[in-house]
Amino acid sequence: MQRTTIFLKCGVLAVPGSRCCRDHLCNDGVTFKSLSSIRISKADQWKIDSNEFQMFVEDVRAILFKQKTFDFDDETCFNDEGFQSIVGLTKEQFNQLAATLPSMRNSSTRSVRVAVAVFLAKLRLGLSNRVLAILFHLDNKRVVSHIISQVRKALINDFVPYHLGLQHISREIAIEEHQTNIASILHSNKPDQLIVIADTTYIFVQKSSNNQVQRKSYSMHKHRNLVKPMILTTTIICALINAFRPRPVSDIQAGSEVAYYMLEKFNQQNNIQLRLSEIAKERSGWKTYDASMCLFPELSQDDVRTLCC
Repeated sequence: MQRTTIFLKCGVLAVPGSRCCRDHLCNDGVTFKSLSSIRISKADQWKIDSNEFQMFVEDVRAILFKQKTFDFDDETCFNDEGFQSIVGLTKEQFNQLAATLPSMRNSSTRSVRVAVAVFLAKLRLGLSNRVLAILFHLDNKRVVSHIISQVRKALINDFVPYHLGLQHISREIAIEEHQTNIASILHSNKPDQLIVIADTTYIFVQKSSNNQVQRKSYSMHKHRNLVKPMILTTTIICALINAFRPRPVSDIQAGSEVAYYMLEKFNQQNNIQLRLSEIAKERSGWKTYDASMCLFPELSQDDVRTLCC
């Protein structure tokens, strides 16, 4: 049957008696890497008798009946859209990722490509292990759980260090290729200063009995007690995004005019602030006035903008 498989996928007919070592086999079939290395060197004619032709037809029928729904060992099973819908990567990106896991080996239950596809499909689709076992023709959900654990360890060891963390990129490359002009203009004092901006989130907490802690943890915006921890997340997802996703900012040179305008407005004199400071220095005396006699001047938007900016 393997001779027929090679012919259907590569257009090469292996002569009877051809042998293959164990390293090129997985699940009693030729591995994807081995099939990809087969090339047609020259066109040739071959003859088969009626018995061989009958066996060839029977092998084709058997291959069609055994064909899997999700067969990631066969690169032609899906186009780029199919790969992106199931695993979130293009065909080329998936091949690149599967080839960068030297610590993984093909086993009797799955190949490296199938294992990576199961892991990415879990992340991409969020399906249960039982459903993934059915789609990928695996024995049960425990096999899927074991595969996911193996791929996670392999990615942490073989993939993540090259696409995430301070060691995967130099300081010069981070400044020249990733730091935007807006960040450099607004947050740096030197031309070669690296800017790192880390976002944060809220964690709501119970109201403390300590008055000082209660006052410090109370948020005027959320009207609740909360804390803001600073967490830098380093996961497999971040490494995949760095390796295969486009940059959030395509043009790091854009935005200079906006940044300089913001600096100009920041350094501009605030007239209303000066006026309030002068009033605060004056001594005030309370007097009784008739409310009907208090006339507040009507201000247009331009007047308010002139006072506040």
